[in-house]
Amino acid sequence: MKFAIGIHNHQPVGNFDSVVEEAYQLSYWPFLNAFARADGLKLNLHNSGPVWDFVRAKHPEYVTLVKKLVAEGRLELLTGGYYEPILPIIPEEDRVGQIRKLSRFLEHELGAKPRGMWLAERVWEPHLPRSLQAAGVGFCITDDEHFRAAGVRESEMNGWFLTEDLGATVGVVPINRPLRHAIPFSSVPATLHLLDELAERDPDGLVLFADDGEKFGVWPETKVLVYDKKWLEHFFEGLIKRARRVETVLLSDAIDARRPAGRVYLPSASYSEMMSWALPPEQGKTLDRLRGKLRFEGLLERYEGLVQGAHWRSFLAKYPEANRLHKRVLGVSRAVHAAGAVSSSLGDGPLDALWQAQCNCAYWHGAFGGLYFPHLRGALWSKLLEAEAAVPRREPFSCIVEDVDCDGHADVVVRTPHLNAFWSTQDAALYELDHLPTRTNLCDTLARRPEAYHAEGGTYDAQPRDCFLDRFYPRGAHLSPRAEDCGTFAPASVQVDGATFTLTREGSVKTAAGAVPVKIVKRVTTSSSGPQIEVAYKVTPAVRLEMRFAVELNFGMQAGHTPDERFVEVNGSKPTDRRLGATAEHQAVERVRVADTWRKVAVTVVPSRAAVLWRYPVETQSRMITGAERLFQAVGLELGWDLDLPAGQPFAVQLVLQLEALA
Repeated sequence: MKFAIGIHNHQPVGNFDSVVEEAYQLSYWPFLNAFARADGLKLNLHNSGPVWDFVRAKHPEYVTLVKKLVAEGRLELLTGGYYEPILPIIPEEDRVGQIRKLSRFLEHELGAKPRGMWLAERVWEPHLPRSLQAAGVGFCITDDEHFRAAGVRESEMNGWFLTEDLGATVGVVPINRPLRHAIPFSSVPATLHLLDELAERDPDGLVLFADDGEKFGVWPETKVLVYDKKWLEHFFEGLIKRARRVETVLLSDAIDARRPAGRVYLPSASYSEMMSWALPPEQGKTLDRLRGKLRFEGLLERYEGLVQGAHWRSFLAKYPEANRLHKRVLGVSRAVHAAGAVSSSLGDGPLDALWQAQCNCAYWHGAFGGLYFPHLRGALWSKLLEAEAAVPRREPFSCIVEDVDCDGHADVVVRTPHLNAFWSTQDAALYELDHLPTRTNLCDTLARRPEAYHAEGGTYDAQPRDCFLDRFYPRGAHLSPRAEDCGTFAPASVQVDGATFTLTREGSVKTAAGAVPVKIVKRVTTSSSGPQIEVAYKVTPAVRLEMRFAVELNFGMQAGHTPDERFVEVNGSKPTDRRLGATAEHQAVERVRVADTWRKVAVTVVPSRAAVLWRYPVETQSRMITGAERLFQAVGLELGWDLDLPAGQPFAVQLVLQLEALA
């Protein structure tokens, strides 16, 4: 039996160098060394572009050993999207370009012209063969889950298959799931026994194990298992001893030596865990219970191909913040390509920045952090703005209305030489605020949402944590215990008048005496001469209204407990606890400033009337590779005024928001 071993190593764009270095020391380097010592074995390796960039810059010994193993014919290098994008959700020219960029690097720098490809997160959609063929890909590693969903039985998966779209063909090779689950967590004898059984069942078959390299040292307790207790060394020794019946192979050689097992049309799919994570939490738990019931009754193998989770794209519905980033990336991609702001088709300059913004990790969440990591989201926003900056603007100031995030609600998009401001009419809120000199989106936040692994009774947000959200509380309300927002409003209408636009919302406020109809008008003026936005409010009740009106702002500052780098100032001075992660209430506030000296940007809000200020951290509960963790997502600010308005009398207040670059 031919046995192909595949290892995939990836690090997200924007990850901390210390984290990547740890992965290198714990997994990437010791694994490659252990393999190099196992003379006679062969390996198929995929490193994403960020990993190659890291080892080229900091660990030439790794590159040297890779070249040696390639020259000896023991190592096949696989291509893929350079920055590990989810290929189906990016434009065709970016798909093909990212793959060609990595293929060119592997050929020119490492002497290996790749034919096979690692598919990021194994997210497949039926139209991919055209892109892969155009990029020069001969075959692609996919999950066996895709084949089950296409009706292929497990006993038929010992080989490779051909698929096509509109006549464009590509090979697809299924990963063997029992081996993926066994390696390296089952004992070496049990894992070798599984291989022997597969070889006995089909001596002429081709079986593929492929999985994350981080399983071999980075994942909890795996360093001790894999290296200290010598699991990997003993496994390689066992393979060498049984080389006559289980021969390790390069995938290209194995595919050249055999015809495809058949033609197959794979549905949109990923690995089973991913499709479960993409579901809303309750449905995800229901699916897991159903699978558990089928497993208990011995029916899972029979029906598993028919029991599927959600499409990967469901993450874009589950997390509006990911969708907003994705739709902005699509728009910037169109602009970059249309403007010809591309120095070469191989991803130099703005095109490379755009492709970095397509790195998949900050678009979804599953077993570990992903989207929940502010520094990963921030890195993609920074790269997106870098790419966008290379596109010439027709005019220095613009204000247009379009549905940017494809949610069915119009957005107002204001662009100046200093900032971008994206307003949604759904909540009449500012959801993207880009400070262009520092390439920072200050509205890069994440709402608190339930996850399938959360315990009961969590605190969650009803909407994204945007800016200029309208709130109504009882007069005299305090931050603790937190009062409930009493307002319910319809989406806003919008009217644009040059540099100013007006958002008008109508709804009601729940009071002790009943629901009071209220109209809110926001007149937004964005300066063309500096990074400043003025929002003039008029709140008018139909009958008497005794409530507190508040304006909520949320700024994504990435860390809440580093007061020397990120802090708040109230009325020009630093409070006793200036941390962004602190909770406090202030009276008679005429000015509040939030500074991030790490990213060298600050935002100041000046109300025309002295206000009560609530400030607090927005923290999410997320599962990490090391366990559950609270992550700081934003500093929340609410400026409030106690009202006693007769019917028809408006309350007027102006808020001026100013951005500044720090030295």
